[in-house]
Amino acid sequence: MRWFVLTLLIYSIVLTDTVDPVDSGITFLNVGVGDATIVRVDEKVIFIDAGPSDSILYNIDNLPKKIDLLVITHQHEDHISGARYLLERFDVREVIMPRLCDVDPIDVLYPSGAETRKTAITLLDNNDLIEYQYPLPNSMLDEKVKLKLFLPRYGDSVTDECIRVTDTPQVNDNSIVTEILSPDVKILLMGDTEKEGEFALLENQSALNVIADYQILKAGHHCSNTSSGEKFLRYVDPEILVCSTGEYNSYGHPSREVLDRADSLGIKIHLTYRDGDLFVPF
Repeated sequence: MRWFVLTLLIYSIVLTDTVDPVDSGITFLNVGVGDATIVRVDEKVIFIDAGPSDSILYNIDNLPKKIDLLVITHQHEDHISGARYLLERFDVREVIMPRLCDVDPIDVLYPSGAETRKTAITLLDNNDLIEYQYPLPNSMLDEKVKLKLFLPRYGDSVTDECIRVTDTPQVNDNSIVTEILSPDVKILLMGDTEKEGEFALLENQSALNVIADYQILKAGHHCSNTSSGEKFLRYVDPEILVCSTGEYNSYGHPSREVLDRADSLGIKIHLTYRDGDLFVPF
């Protein structure tokens, strides 16, 4: 089954310049130094981060003007800046982001103070787990795409820790993790989660009921050397590792150590700056 799925993915994955308005699937966008992913299930549109600038708008001309869910994995500019442009130009129904003790979400999302739309904002804490189910169109078996959102320390006994936006490692390890399950593919997106967050997720995976053997892992923190530890990669056991990063960036992403580690484990690597957008159908 594993090799069948891998073969299916190899022949199904399409490199694209724009998001198709019809196909249900997930698109990992090439946004340079940043992160942005679009999930489409029939007419439902979900963003997971939105990149570092208004460049997000050039990839989504064909999308409807309604965005059902915008997940901001954490409050760093290379993930959230594009979200402000989406909020200005689209009818965004709901935003989910982690709670920080020194950040007002309205100030983050609407820095100019021009909040013009009625968008529901949900702040995720360690003890929160949010799930969505979206019916696949034209499914004879009533199949669904399932979305699960949680923080790496879900189920941890320490749930009242104050995390400040200036504490970069803690903010990264407080990134929202997204699990996507469809009938044909299992995907895990890590935001900017680093090794400490990966360890916490492994420690708490029984509470989360997180499965192993995903086909696709969107690596934490742009495939930096602070993420994608060997124990975590072995547990998740992906067939494809997606690294969202820009070419010749000053951060040293992706890390050669991470790329070599993935290669030694037989994991195919997709670099957005080299390979472009990646579309995987559901």
